[in-house]
Amino acid sequence: MADKTDERIEGQKASIWQAALVTYALEIRAKLGMPTMDPREAVRKMGLRWEEVEAAVPAVKEWLAKESRGPGRPQKAEDDSAAHPGTWAVMTAVRDYLMKNPGAAAAGPGGVRTFYSQGFREFVVTLIGPGGPGEGMTLPQAEYATGVSQRTLTAWRQLMGTRSRQETPK
Repeated sequence: MADKTDERIEGQKASIWQAALVTYALEIRAKLGMPTMDPREAVRKMGLRWEEVEAAVPAVKEWLAKESRGPGRPQKAEDDSAAHPGTWAVMTAVRDYLMKNPGAAAAGPGGVRTFYSQGFREFVVTLIGPGGPGEGMTLPQAEYATGVSQRTLTAWRQLMGTRSRQETPK
């Protein structure tokens, strides 16, 4: 291999993981028919033992296979917040309640915190609770449909004795 590569490798203090990555890269270069050097020689020049590095190469390959993306844009995360069949009914009911009950929800000073009336709290918990149009909604779905944060919904459900479904994995 060219002297420049030897100079870059020679005397470099590398970790076993770095050396395993170099070893894998040299394997790929060889498969592509590109100029390369013996991986054992590269590891020796890095001041490491071949046996340790050789044992780490499969883990590096596995990690790279898992972490590397293929060509193109990454897939968008699936947003299921509107997927529940009762979403529209819950959204409409919340809107109608707020229109008929001014002051049921009000932003606090600076818009940092929202204050809700007891009637609104009970109404929302009923909507997303057993028998309501939002029954079975996950917390993210209920947040989307009601406009009330997941944390607040969880607190309301606990206060009113309604069990909440766990958030689905993202």
